[in-house]
Amino acid sequence: TLETKSYALKSSLQVVNDALDRRSEKALAEITDLKNGYLRVKYILPENPPLVSILIPTRNRLDLISRCLESLMDLTSYKNYEIILLDHESSDPEVMEYFHRLAGNPKIRIISVSGEFNYSKINNFGVKQARGSVLLLLNNDIEVIHADWMDEMVSQALRPEIGCVG
Repeated sequence: TLETKSYALKSSLQVVNDALDRRSEKALAEITDLKNGYLRVKYILPENPPLVSILIPTRNRLDLISRCLESLMDLTSYKNYEIILLDHESSDPEVMEYFHRLAGNPKIRIISVSGEFNYSKINNFGVKQARGSVLLLLNNDIEVIHADWMDEMVSQALRPEIGCVG
């Protein structure tokens, strides 16, 4: 097993890191699971990581949007982001009060969107409001569970051979 022959995995790790180095990749391989022999290549963010514009279309549903925003702001280790909350005609008084409380947060902009619901149109409208060089389209029912999720996404998105990260 790999646990008893860990030298084989360590040799594999060295081979991958040597290959990354030869290719001048700003990345480092690491062992993530000794038992199963998993390696992971982790790309390194630049010293000044880019601004990420997080576009979140929403309408009412305080339970969803509050969980989404609070987990995003509380758990995300990546700090250079803005949240553009695209509110499509919310009418729930509790949601409106929540939005009012959020209005003082410098990382959050709440933009009203009206008319027939069209997810693509709402996101495209949000893109025009975005200041970041990386766009993140996020549903309002997402909950952040790992602190480094955005670091990982941005590190992949910045690679010149990558066009889109999902």
